[in-house]
Amino acid sequence: MKIVIVGSKGMMGRELIRTFDSMHDVAVIDTEEISLESRDACHRTIGTEAPDWVVNAAGCIDADECEKNPDYSLAVNVERAGNIASAAHDAGARLVHYSSDYVFDGAKNAPYTEDDQCCPMTVYGDHAVKAEKYIRTLTDRCLIIRMGWLFGAGEGDYVRIVCDRASRVGMMSVLDGPQGSLSYAVDAAVATRLLMDGNHTGIFHVSNRGRCTRYSMTREILKIMGRDDVDVVPVPATEMPRAATQPPHATLSTRKLTDRTGRTLQFWQIAMRHHMARLRDEPLREELRKT
Repeated sequence: MKIVIVGSKGMMGRELIRTFDSMHDVAVIDTEEISLESRDACHRTIGTEAPDWVVNAAGCIDADECEKNPDYSLAVNVERAGNIASAAHDAGARLVHYSSDYVFDGAKNAPYTEDDQCCPMTVYGDHAVKAEKYIRTLTDRCLIIRMGWLFGAGEGDYVRIVCDRASRVGMMSVLDGPQGSLSYAVDAAVATRLLMDGNHTGIFHVSNRGRCTRYSMTREILKIMGRDDVDVVPVPATEMPRAATQPPHATLSTRKLTDRTGRTLQFWQIAMRHHMARLRDEPLREELRKT
């Protein structure tokens, strides 16, 4: 099977390459190599590869940045997504597109299913909904994967940020507000492979089991590090506003994923330990190596 991965340097791109590289013929297209704003360029580059699947891992997942720069968000998360979808369709390929729990407003007091109505509260969420609708007008062979708060190797990894701060400070003030799902990039890449291998299309939620806040996630990271000496102070969302308002209760139901693949992702706490064990194998921070 020939797979084209668009965007290889982010958390998902890196893990997708690791997951597929030994089993399939993988071609990687970096955003620096192609103007994704040009539909013609996308068609030429993707068409030349003659793929069976195109995986778009080139979106911007920084909700605050999207809120501050809506034009950028629209270009990257909607227009580029449309160009990639159009190119995949013309090449006769299936498409994987990643979306977000930000498509929901968090008002439901239960995990969201794929059939729940979208009601975004932010620019990022609004553009995620627009992208989902747009690409489905361009191809009917698309797999849309919604994820929770993504963590894994790469820029912006919250785990690494906490590890670095713990080596420098004895106290952290951390947001203790919205609850949601976490998606470990390694597990999300494996789930993507399972769905692709089964030729599934439509919308699927992919997240690790359990739910957490930024505060509980921070406490778990420090616990794994053995840093009980670092004081973590919970701060309510009203006292720590963000540019993009996070849905208060945006836990994702993954029952559909389990029903279709027979697999359930591990609890986020176990995924966290796996991720941090991988970090210990890298030359990152001496503080982390000692744990």
